[in-house]
Formats: sequence, structure tokens, C-alpha cells
Amino acid sequence: MKRPISIPIICWANIAINYLIALVLTLVILAVGISFINMEYYLALILPYLNLILVIYLNKMILCGRRWAREIFIVWCIVLNILGHVLFEDIQVTLVSIVFSIANIICLYHSSANRFFVRKDA
Repeated sequence: MKRPISIPIICWANIAINYLIALVLTLVILAVGISFINMEYYLALILPYLNLILVIYLNKMILCGRRWAREIFIVWCIVLNILGHVLFEDIQVTLVSIVFSIANIICLYHSSANRFFVRKDA
């Protein structure tokens, strides 16, 4: 069985979106500096870079058909939704993140994707 087209599309979209988030954060920090952020929000500065590294690794493993990577990736998306809501306290940011998480779940758990992951782990 070939890999369903939804898997590479969602994986590359996740990598691109997270790369853009890290790039925008870097540009903001270079333009403004970090003096505008309180000490307790330094996690908000580091998190996009750690997230990018983790997303690249997990999506590479998802493209190889590793079921454990798919499970960890979905858990990480849920953790980021909670963390984003706590840090930003903005309903629009939270809703956009939830919509992207739902798209990830749909693309990674539809019937042909499930067959692809079962075949690869067996």
C-alpha cells in the first residue's frame, strides 16, 4: 500500500507553519529585543524553536510510517493548545490552534492512514 497523500501534505504543512512561527519570532526579537518580555515569559521565547525541532523529527518519523510518532505528535498538539491558551489568553489564537489540531487528527487517523501505519509497524 502506498502512503496516503494526506500524510505528506499535513507533515510538510506542519513543518512550514512551525518554521514561519520561529522565523517571525526571530525577526521580532531582532527588531525589538527581548526587553519587552517579562522573566516568566522566557518559555514563550524558547518554545517555538523547541517545537520546530520536535515537529521536524516527529513528522520525519510519521512519513516513515512510525505509529508511535503519530501518537506523540497528536499529544504534543494538544499540549501546545493548552500551553498557548495559558500563555496568550487569546481565544483567536486558541481556536486557530484547535482547528489545526483537528486537521492533523483527521489527516493522520483516516482509514487509509490507519492502514499505512499498521502495515509499517508490523
